[in-house]
Amino acid sequence: MDSVDSRKHRLALDGSEHPGARDRSADPRETIATALAIVFWIATCTAQVVAPALLGWKSGIGLWIARVEHAAALLSQLALVGGSTFAFWMLLLVLRESRIGIGFRIGAAPLAAAIITSAIAASTQHLAALLSLGLSLMVGFLALAAAWSTARSTQSRGLGLALGLVGLGAGFATMSRLLALRASAEALTSMFLVSRTLATATHMLGLAAFVIGALWACHGRRTRGLFVIGIPILLGLFAATATHLSATSGGDSWLVLLGRFGFELGRNPFPLLPTFLRQTGDAMLLLGSGAVLLGGGRSALGRSALCLALLPRGGTDIPLLALALALASLLAPLCGAKSGTERAPTQPEER
Repeated sequence: MDSVDSRKHRLALDGSEHPGARDRSADPRETIATALAIVFWIATCTAQVVAPALLGWKSGIGLWIARVEHAAALLSQLALVGGSTFAFWMLLLVLRESRIGIGFRIGAAPLAAAIITSAIAASTQHLAALLSLGLSLMVGFLALAAAWSTARSTQSRGLGLALGLVGLGAGFATMSRLLALRASAEALTSMFLVSRTLATATHMLGLAAFVIGALWACHGRRTRGLFVIGIPILLGLFAATATHLSATSGGDSWLVLLGRFGFELGRNPFPLLPTFLRQTGDAMLLLGSGAVLLGGGRSALGRSALCLALLPRGGTDIPLLALALALASLLAPLCGAKSGTERAPTQPEER
């Protein structure tokens, strides 16, 4: 009996009684995934919001505009190279993970490889519009398949549901832009209205994915819930208000710059929503994707996957954002498999 007690004491001291305890602290995937999610988030904000908003804001800031554009290009290349390398590593781990369904593993290999290759190719040459839309469609299918595999574990079901909504939104966004291209070429007003309707569905699915994912990330803790959900909503309302007030302000005021930030968050075709609500939702999604990464209570692997999944906001025809969603689609099933093994820690046998 003394030997059993001493063994329990030794296991408790070195952490081997719970196999996942040391794995969580020593797993390099979580550190790399968090770092990459931060780089993707900053690169997206810099390249899609800050740099375009500074152009034409006021005179005498040409040097700052050049610096911001150089920073955006550097961060985008860093996210592309690091994300592609890490995605190939995660793909190999998915193929080796027996707890992930065989169907997803077979289908994920060609889809993920095609998405990563297309994203790398886009860094050296411009992709045609149809190829970009095909890339968006592929990453949407991958996200839907990954959502089904992730939702099989009760511990990651919320992440899987959010990823599924994002994947469905990527499909709607692809059809929306395809119809918008045809409507623009043939001057079809009714078809452009259908395109905006699909864009509205994409926008609403993104908001639903954020709410569900944030509730999952908070893990039932009210303080974290207020941070992850409340702050993005307040900042989104502030950004939309600044955009509305900038129309009556001076041409070079800081309020105008904030208004330009809010305008650059959206993409054409715009959803069939009032401008104030649309810009509030756009800002809330971008800020919320960073909030779930920093303020959630789940594992770093799951929070990184959720951040990368929310980041595109329907813009998966952009290669870098398509790579972000593809990386989230590889991380989420691994998070589900890992949480499934850590749900019931093993106990030492007594003799």
